[in-house]
Amino acid sequence: MEIEYLLDPNSIPYPYLYIYLGLKFLCIGLSAFFVFIIFYSLATTSWIRFRFWENLLEFIMFRPYGSSKYAKEWKKIVKKMDTGIESEYKLAIIEADTLLDDMLKFMGYTEETTEKKVEKLTPIDISNINELREVRKVRNFVIQDPDYKLTEDKAREVLKVYEDSFKSLGFV
Repeated sequence: MEIEYLLDPNSIPYPYLYIYLGLKFLCIGLSAFFVFIIFYSLATTSWIRFRFWENLLEFIMFRPYGSSKYAKEWKKIVKKMDTGIESEYKLAIIEADTLLDDMLKFMGYTEETTEKKVEKLTPIDISNINELREVRKVRNFVIQDPDYKLTEDKAREVLKVYEDSFKSLGFV
């Protein structure tokens, strides 16, 4: 008997019919308003870009989203090797290490220093992890000793290891 009021509006007594219809239109109006708000929010915020476009681009390009930014930075670093100046070689190594730190941050490594981030890496993450740890020692020498002599061959060797690491991460 009581459910009959919900199923058949004609069985609702006359004074309550207007309340029922008013509530019905109010609910329809609120539903339309909230659907509008949802579509407006999706259109104006970056949520769809983060949830859909980035994943689609990663799938299509077979590279992490944002890797083109790192590839451009890497090209700038490699250009420093063509100058023939030792200080530019040192700067290139320091910038390559900074780029590595940025990539690891982008990948979600939250440790404070690059050294700690590299310690957490495994051969699954970077295939040449042991070589990377060795060339980071050269980077530390460059940072700590301003009189450290760095040849072009050694700098190219160090940058080659960084490049292989970046390729292993999928950024270059």
